[in-house]
Amino acid sequence: MRTTAPETPQHSALIVNALRHHVDNLVEIVAKIGAAELAATSSAAGGPDQDAVEAMVSRLLQQAGHRTVVAQISYAAWPVTERFPVLERLHSGLLEHRGMVRILIPRDALVDDENMASVRTLSERSAHIRVHPYTLPTTAILDGALGAVAAVGEDEDRRLIAVRDGDVVRALQAFYNTIWSHAIALADMPDESLRWPEDSTAARVLRLLCLGYTDEAAARKLGLSVRTYRRYVAELMHHMKANSRFQAGVRATQLGLARD
Repeated sequence: MRTTAPETPQHSALIVNALRHHVDNLVEIVAKIGAAELAATSSAAGGPDQDAVEAMVSRLLQQAGHRTVVAQISYAAWPVTERFPVLERLHSGLLEHRGMVRILIPRDALVDDENMASVRTLSERSAHIRVHPYTLPTTAILDGALGAVAAVGEDEDRRLIAVRDGDVVRALQAFYNTIWSHAIALADMPDESLRWPEDSTAARVLRLLCLGYTDEAAARKLGLSVRTYRRYVAELMHHMKANSRFQAGVRATQLGLARD
């Protein structure tokens, strides 16, 4: 019987690096959608189709009382109250009606303790939240059939564009699902935000840990004693809520903390 070898932190890092290609493609798609849609709406209606997104959200919230509506949302920044109140209304309304809400949030947005607290509160309301290390545009995929993306331009932090083309929505959803599968659950986020400089000893210890160095080899490379190196590893495991070095390495790659 064939068995599948467990994914190592090194393998996970390769997957994450490959995923960056998909992220770049997603951003490019969003930029093209924004340019095309804005050109069309400007000539036809004198402005972006923000009203179409509002109508889309209102319709789904009405349906949420009778069936399970699924929303997959990726936010470029947090909080979203001022930037995209319509999306906040969407995920809040769906949670009230027991809808399925998945939210992706970049790690850098949660460095602020107040932001982290508000996201944890949302999670307590049954939102499924995962954290990733990428730079993604704000995107919403609704029931796998409709979408909304942040426009690319001067007011991109405020403007949403409705996406109705089925092929484009499915492509956006495929990218979203891939990123979701490699993101870290909010519940597994470290107790501390791990705000160390890239050249700090802790960051270098984490990188060597993920690369599979032995304690002796890593300590020698860093100019540390083996005992000191192991103390750093133990502290990192504690901060990352990891029960093993393997788990710490995987979570580090999920959060983009183990870059070469």
